[in-house]
Amino acid sequence: TLQETERSAIIKSRIGQGVFRKELIKKYNSCCIITGINEKKLLIASHIKPYKDSNREEAFDVNNGLLLSKNTDSLFDLGYITFNNDGTICPSKVLSNDVIEHITQFRLNEHFINEKRLDYMAYHRAQVFEKRYNSYLAKKYIFEAV
Repeated sequence: TLQETERSAIIKSRIGQGVFRKELIKKYNSCCIITGINEKKLLIASHIKPYKDSNREEAFDVNNGLLLSKNTDSLFDLGYITFNNDGTICPSKVLSNDVIEHITQFRLNEHFINEKRLDYMAYHRAQVFEKRYNSYLAKKYIFEAV
């Protein structure tokens, strides 16, 4: 039945996510690649190109992954930060100056950057970061115009 098919797909997806996380933990020595936090229970296997937008190959491609601390993952996942091609953090202007000052102290290690990751980052900048920022500007303009 369809329900059984959907259930099977969800189970396989969750198993795959566990493998994806293990691969990132192994690749990055159990450390957040931004902050250096090395407590496994505080680390998230984050997709650069969101899982929901990825095909099967992209969804489990380690190049599409970042091992991030929970707070950094939230900023990235929600589109409040992204990364420039040189690994520097590009913060959204909607963040407070204190947060911007703190988060921009960090950057991706140059060894992390490769052609596939640059492609995934370009997607993140255009489809996650820019959409978040443009949505904020539209709301701000509408609110202030009223």
